Amino acid sequence: MPIHDRTSFENLYAGQPRWEIGRPQKALLDVTDQITGSILDSGCGTGENALFFASRGHKVMGIDFLAEPISLARQKATERGLTATFLVMDALALKDLPEVFDTVIDSGLFHVFSDDDRRRYVDGLASVLKPGGKLFLLCFSDQEPGTQGPRRVSEKEIRDAFAEGWKVESIEPSRFEVRPDLKDITFNEGGPKSWFVVARRVGDLETFVSKTRIALDLRRNEKAFDVWLPACHACQEKFNWCSVAPIAEGNREERGESRE
Repeated sequence: MPIHDRTSFENLYAGQPRWEIGRPQKALLDVTDQITGSILDSGCGTGENALFFASRGHKVMGIDFLAEPISLARQKATERGLTATFLVMDALALKDLPEVFDTVIDSGLFHVFSDDDRRRYVDGLASVLKPGGKLFLLCFSDQEPGTQGPRRVSEKEIRDAFAEGWKVESIEPSRFEVRPDLKDITFNEGGPKSWFVVARRVGDLETFVSKTRIALDLRRNEKAFDVWLPACHACQEKFNWCSVAPIAEGNREERGESRE
């Protein structure tokens, strides 16, 4: 399949795509209790994963760049009496989305992008995920033989893609569930081999510290303190979230300085 090719996906949705199995992916079901808060389902298809989490009380938004699966997702939500928002939107334009989320799930989107688009996509993910929030990602593995289906992704490629601004917490071998009645394509028995990735979005402060490697003993390092605190406040005001700012503010008050 051509990478990120709209016509190819439109042709697949003219029938029933192989990844539309009528239920959530098992890899996501297995981590249900780890998925918290508001959720963005990036590349949601017809909404099975998104609607599952909506049924558990989460505020959920699903996006897909095709109108047909979004229409079907909205129809399913109505039929099941569930509340979820579904938008026709290209995941490469996530920076245009005026919301941030506690969690992002990606079941089968990451692996469709070219190298350049992958970088754009990861940057977009960072823009919509709150610092401290987690990405749960399921993608094809380079351990899956053959060339049918999407491009294969290595563990190194995943770590490289999330090297800055993220902490990759785990990359585990998994399986991608597909329809059992496939006739034109063959995968490993049990489903295509895949990677299941959990990555945490680090805050602006954590990124700054990891890049400069300045010690966070702010009482001893006046220079580090003066450089770091404005960035901390900017991050805190943007996301209304920070685990370290109160400590820094206390240090500043001990020095007899105000925030202004």
